[in-house]
Amino acid sequence: MIINRKLIIPLVTLTIIAITLTVVTAAVLSAQQNIPSTGSIQNSVSPQTSSASGSQQQNSVTTTLNLAIYTDAAATINCTNINWGVLNPGDTATKTIFIKNTGTAQTTLSLAASSWSPASASAVLTLTWNKEGATLAAGQIVPATLTLQVAQDTGDLSSFSLNIVVSGSAQ
Repeated sequence: MIINRKLIIPLVTLTIIAITLTVVTAAVLSAQQNIPSTGSIQNSVSPQTSSASGSQQQNSVTTTLNLAIYTDAAATINCTNINWGVLNPGDTATKTIFIKNTGTAQTTLSLAASSWSPASASAVLTLTWNKEGATLAAGQIVPATLTLQVAQDTGDLSSFSLNIVVSGSAQ
């Protein structure tokens, strides 16, 4: 088999360019926003089932590509933090946020939690939402309900913080 050496260099160059473009495109077509959140756990002998507010801890939000998170349906007030307030063992608390796709392509939404403090908080707190796998058209704004459930046994946990990560990926 005869190999044409004049074709090898352009072929290798095109392959490298194609791989680079694939990596860059994958990075551009995914979006993520971190929403720091905080709260307190009120340990008591007989846990109550309703949630209360009260914690005044504040954090900032890092906005990333193609997603914006707001506290209002008109998408005018950026969501810079979520304060879960004071929660009791067994409580379930909800917060509504509004997600806007600021990009030009449809995106699929997902939720994650990171940077738990203390790390043990992730064992007694469960974060969920009602938009996992939902698609969001370019320019569309949708409400999303975040739910934080506190275990019946919280040990010695008295306060917590975490980053709520809302991600969007192109379909």
